[in-house]
Amino acid sequence: MAAELSAEEFREVFRGCAVKRTKRAGIRRNAAIAMGNSGRQEFLPTLEKLASDQDESVAESARWLRLASPIGYN
Repeated sequence: MAAELSAEEFREVFRGCAVKRTKRAGIRRNAAIAMGNSGRQEFLPTLEKLASDQDESVAESARWLRLASPIGYN
């Protein structure tokens, strides 16, 4: 899952690809937002984990989804 890619996995998966310009944090943040907006309960554990991610942009997005997500994160 893109939101949980390690730095090494990101480099390997996107080697030689234009997606690398987006940077790992951007891909992970966007994946968290997509999960939250999906309305799928199965993503709640991942979003909860990402809410305390060391990358603040990822963590902030996941925390925001607690309030705004159609999943009923509360």
